[in-house]
Formats: sequence, structure tokens, C-alpha cells
Amino acid sequence: MILSITWAKFKAFCLKYWQIFVGAFIALAALVKFWIFSRTQKRILKNAIESEKKINEISTKHDDSVRAAEEKARKDHETRVSEINLKREKEKKAAKKELEERIEKNRNSSNEDLANNLGETFGVDVVLPASSSSSTSGSTKPKSGE
Repeated sequence: MILSITWAKFKAFCLKYWQIFVGAFIALAALVKFWIFSRTQKRILKNAIESEKKINEISTKHDDSVRAAEEKARKDHETRVSEINLKREKEKKAAKKELEERIEKNRNSSNEDLANNLGETFGVDVVLPASSSSSTSGSTKPKSGE
């Protein structure tokens, strides 16, 4: 009996204030939805921040490795260029010394020696006139077999 009277009062109360209950339920549902949405957004934002930090860290490492590789390549290039320049200078000095020796040798050599050197260079026999005059114009004939 007490239960039926209480149930009747509760039913009457609910029929009188049903709109308030529906509104409270809708408001509670909206709050729960907003709470879930904000929690999800907070996680997404946290993941985005962590991802950005990781991307920046990887980008910095990559930039550093590229910078180091470029620096190494530049140093290697400069080393090779300096070695080539030193080699070129040595070859230039050796060629200059050889040229000076050949010029000195040509100055001190006789016409016959110069003619023989020319003949060896071009692969011909040089025949000088019988009289050894100041002119070095002699006839040339090709070596046999050529």
C-alpha cells in the first residue's frame, strides 16, 4: 500500500514536471557529449604537439647531417684541389727545368747535334752538307722502312 501511494505520487510528480526531466536529460547528454569531444580534442592536440616535436627533432638531425656531409665534401674538395694545384706546380717546375736544360743544351750543341735531335723527333734522317757552314738547311730523307 505504501508502495502504491508512493508510486502514484511519483507518477503525478513526473507527469507534472516531465518537461524539466527531458530538458535536464538533454542538457546532461549535451554535457557528456561536450566532455567526450573536448577530451578527444585534448588527446589530438597532445599527439599533434608530440608529433611536431618529433618532426622538428628529426628535421634538426637531418639538417645537421646534411650540413656535416656538405662540410666534409667541401673539405675533401678543397684538399683535392690543393693537391692538384701542388702537383700542377711540381709538373710546371719540372717542365720549366727540362725546357731550360733543353734550351741550354741547344745553345751549346753543334748544328749536327741539333739536326740529329730533330731527325729523332720526327723520325727522319737529316743529312747536312759536306761543308759545315753557318746554315743548317740540309736535305732530309725518310728513314728506311717508313
